[in-house]
Amino acid sequence: PTLPRKEPAVTPPAGDDRRGDLVHGVRTLTGTVERTGGCVLLRVGAARWELTGAAARTLVAGRRVRVGGAPLPTPPQCGATGVFVVSRWTPAAS
Repeated sequence: PTLPRKEPAVTPPAGDDRRGDLVHGVRTLTGTVERTGGCVLLRVGAARWELTGAAARTLVAGRRVRVGGAPLPTPPQCGATGVFVVSRWTPAAS
């Protein structure tokens, strides 16, 4: 006899919006902007994302923002956890 195939459970993402997988999917991150040397970083909890792209260059250190974009599968610089290409950003509530 053939047993029915059990599909894996799908759970909605917690916290920030995550569509697609965590490597190549579109994401929204919320955190505080940091600048060190020529790097723009976003502190999200214990993680620090290196932000790239034209929109990232307009961010001001100390500002709490919500950024939309996608992670890049490239090694981060500046002591970051990962690299994130910013396509848009908005101010976030403190």
